[in-house]
Amino acid sequence: MLKFTLHGHACLSIVADDANVLVDPGAFSKLDDVGRPDAMLITHQHADHAEPGYLAQTSAPIYAPRDAIETLREQGIPEERLHVVEDGAVLT
Repeated sequence: MLKFTLHGHACLSIVADDANVLVDPGAFSKLDDVGRPDAMLITHQHADHAEPGYLAQTSAPIYAPRDAIETLREQGIPEERLHVVEDGAVLT
């Protein structure tokens, strides 16, 4: 079963089977009820799509465009969690 939950502004979680993917956990999102994400996808680099404080509190891998990854790296997110996603990429 596939479940989508909107968490305010641009943030949503996608749950399929036992996987929880969180998309755009940003500054205007309601992040208290998202559960524990298995992976996070940032669509582009704006504070309303990537809240560094929240991202630092999780251990999930983060997939994002190169510019967003650079910013997250500068903000101290561990390198092993950061994965560049190019346009047209398919993630499985």
